[in-house]
Amino acid sequence: MNDRINGFQSDDLERLKKELTANPDTGKFKLRAKNRWIDGTQSLSLVSSFYGMRREFSARSTPFIQTTDAPAVLLGKDLGPTPMEELLVALAASVTMTLAYRAAVAGIQVEEIECEVEGDMNLQSIVEPAKSGEKGFDQIRLTVHVKSAASEEQLAELCTSSPVLESLKRPIPVSISVKKD
Repeated sequence: MNDRINGFQSDDLERLKKELTANPDTGKFKLRAKNRWIDGTQSLSLVSSFYGMRREFSARSTPFIQTTDAPAVLLGKDLGPTPMEELLVALAASVTMTLAYRAAVAGIQVEEIECEVEGDMNLQSIVEPAKSGEKGFDQIRLTVHVKSAASEEQLAELCTSSPVLESLKRPIPVSISVKKD
């Protein structure tokens, strides 16, 4: 019998849930990405290794490569999304994934999920940082369209623990070190 909910095999989901709750260190992950500048506004990012489930995963079978760029109006070649657009994609994907996982764990069937996300920002800071005031997004609006028998309140609650959403809602210490080669 194929016992699936929201695209997850129920036995696998239950096994993962037990493993994550049995030992708190199991859920601690270190995610990594590398980025290399190409030219102008273009760069390539590589996502390959990570630490999680109490072990190192040295490389995926196929590393993920993402081109980042800017539109021509910002002197780019428009060969990929901007980093800020990638942040919006990460937020939408995280809310979608979190809703699918949490609904499955709660036994709530979901037929469709679609997220729309929009952010407001002033790019003046890339050329005149001293005059720009606040940098980054001023506001982000996320709308989640869900086809499910669950109530809007239940579905909204399931979305709230998205790791990207939670990361954006609180200050996170970020350290930067520059090494000259």
